[in-house]
Amino acid sequence: MQDLATELTLVTVSYNSAEVLGAHIESLRASASSALPRWLIVDNASTDQTDEVLKQYGSDVELIKNTDNVGFGGACNIGIAASKTRYVVVLNPDTELSESALERLLAELKAHDAAIAGPALEPADDKSVEAVAWLVGAVLLFDTEKMNPIGYFDERFFLYEEDVDICKCANDAGLKVIHCRNVSIPHVGAGSTVRTKAVNEFIHFHKGRSFVLYAQKHQFPAEHVQTYIRKNNRRRWFALLSFGRARYVRAKAKLSGVDSVIGRPRSMLPSIGFGRSASTWNDEFKRSVIKCYTGVDRDQDKLCFFASFHPQGLISPFVLAYLRELRANGFDIILCTTSSILEPRSLTSALSLCHKILHRENIGHDFASWRSCFDEIDNWQVARAILFTNDSILGPLHSLQSLFERIDKQPEVFWGLNDNYQVKYHIQSFFLYCKTPVLQSKAFQRFWMELEMLEDKNEIIVQYEVGFSRRLMRAGLSHAVLFPAEQTLERCKRLGAEFQHQKIFKNNRVNTTRYCWYELIEYLHYPFLKSEIPRDNHYKSVHINKVTEILQRALPENDWAYIPSIIVASNDGDAVCDVVQNVTDS
Repeated sequence: MQDLATELTLVTVSYNSAEVLGAHIESLRASASSALPRWLIVDNASTDQTDEVLKQYGSDVELIKNTDNVGFGGACNIGIAASKTRYVVVLNPDTELSESALERLLAELKAHDAAIAGPALEPADDKSVEAVAWLVGAVLLFDTEKMNPIGYFDERFFLYEEDVDICKCANDAGLKVIHCRNVSIPHVGAGSTVRTKAVNEFIHFHKGRSFVLYAQKHQFPAEHVQTYIRKNNRRRWFALLSFGRARYVRAKAKLSGVDSVIGRPRSMLPSIGFGRSASTWNDEFKRSVIKCYTGVDRDQDKLCFFASFHPQGLISPFVLAYLRELRANGFDIILCTTSSILEPRSLTSALSLCHKILHRENIGHDFASWRSCFDEIDNWQVARAILFTNDSILGPLHSLQSLFERIDKQPEVFWGLNDNYQVKYHIQSFFLYCKTPVLQSKAFQRFWMELEMLEDKNEIIVQYEVGFSRRLMRAGLSHAVLFPAEQTLERCKRLGAEFQHQKIFKNNRVNTTRYCWYELIEYLHYPFLKSEIPRDNHYKSVHINKVTEILQRALPENDWAYIPSIIVASNDGDAVCDVVQNVTDS
């Protein structure tokens, strides 16, 4: 007999499911002859009595409470990431469980060497076990050793079709998906749904949206999508208006009608392929590249995508110092600059350190620049790591060798320098280090597939800076930062009155690279200074007069003349110097 308690984790996703959760949990408790498996209830910000219902079950269940409704697939991913066993079963809260059914389902998964298994959800005469194209997501058992390389639920599917999609992805990867009709786990249905007019419209919205998304992702012919939308008039507009370029779609729909929009499937969703594969979506990024310069041969096992901009077209001494340090630490570098011109001496210096330099239009900010780098590199998925970084940090102030050695020795696969609680918890995007498991994950690849050329900086922060790291976290990819905000603030507290910004201790939602920049550098051996500190000094730091001395650590003495050009604001806000002209003349 299998020991479910040690082999299996249960993940139940709930949303306002208080009325059925009790019966769901009791069904397994009543049939259990031994210890229950670890049971995670991932709640999507319910507003009913879910918390109170779960309290009566004590340690039999663990509640993971989301602050937002992240959808069924997103919640499943959170539960799977929190599990510690090889086998995980995701459940709807309106299913009726039994110990024997779970044991049989697990036994069939193992016997057939399958990646995903699902039971019969209602009584059936057919007791066969067979490989299938897809399963209903009410009960899905996963072998995580087989599934981890391809990832789990695509979180673009908020509701509906996510079960069909994950099964297709598994089948496409050569994994087996089996339907075990000899195992019965009844599914009551609609356990999170009280049917009102508003709920019906919500359902129509997501059924339509998810179908079109699935069709686009898996390259259904456009006429299939047209036929579906014509047959589902109530879902028509909801499906169309849900896609990425919302303004474009709305405008086209109003001017030309539904079919004119459906006839342009690539305008609604990017194509599934990217890199050097041809697609209308890739062309948007390729057209933004003015010229590509080739430098040193590619001979390292790590990549760095470096985004840069300078109003006078320079590649600054700080950027060159950073590039030298990256090259010394085993990176092939693709520098993407959005300067309007390129100063020839700077270009020559940078080409001696970079594999390629892209000169592109100044649109889309750093994430668009990083996205353009993918098109210039073959086989990036098998690199040991990709570092995404930019010139918003000045340095390095000392060697980065020990920093990269520490990252490479640790098991976490996604790293940053700093985390931040502003907007939502995320890893700050000026230094993002992604190891091979991240590069090969669906979450990573889908993020870059979906990326658009946004211009609004706030929208970029929310969707991309915050969204990138949160998507990887939700996909269960392990993460860490070298200078956590909590530890930084704790170190500042120990300084007592010596620390200038006492008010920040009342709220940890602060950017420590702004308020604690001096303490990070002097006490925690932080390797960079954010360029906004000497440029703007918004926070009136009492240590601003030490910036020149600190920055001298990053440059050879013959480059020190450059330092005054980036110090624009003093402690009282007065200009210290005329910024660039003296440097370009020297």
